Amino acid sequence: MKRKLSTLFNRETVVEKLHKQALMFSIVGSICFIIDTSILAILVEVCQLSIIPATILAFVIANIVNYFLSIKFIFINGKFSIHNEVGGFFLISLMGLGFNVLLMHVFVNLFEIWFLWAKFFTALLVMSFNFTTKKWLLFIR
Repeated sequence: MKRKLSTLFNRETVVEKLHKQALMFSIVGSICFIIDTSILAILVEVCQLSIIPATILAFVIANIVNYFLSIKFIFINGKFSIHNEVGGFFLISLMGLGFNVLLMHVFVNLFEIWFLWAKFFTALLVMSFNFTTKKWLLFIR
């Protein structure tokens, strides 16, 4: 009985776990944002690639890094087999890519916002979508 009681009091609450997970997601997301934005800036400014192909390439590279960092530090136990988990992760990321491309097009081509500011605003929206969907659809904790 003592052991069960002490275990009960030592367990993190669901809210505490979610806060830790959100913090780690923010750290990993920040790292991937820097990777994504740096690659985007290089592709647009140095390589003179147009904004949409540059956005796609930068996003894909950053998402590969994001996957490995996420399974290492954020979403430890998945609900599914590794094959389904990877497939689901990248399917959700593909939806995020669609939002990313759409928002970048709207901000840069229609509203004529500087592409790095557009990237910042887009990243905030896509990050929220990614965390919510990956957390609730793919991973247990």
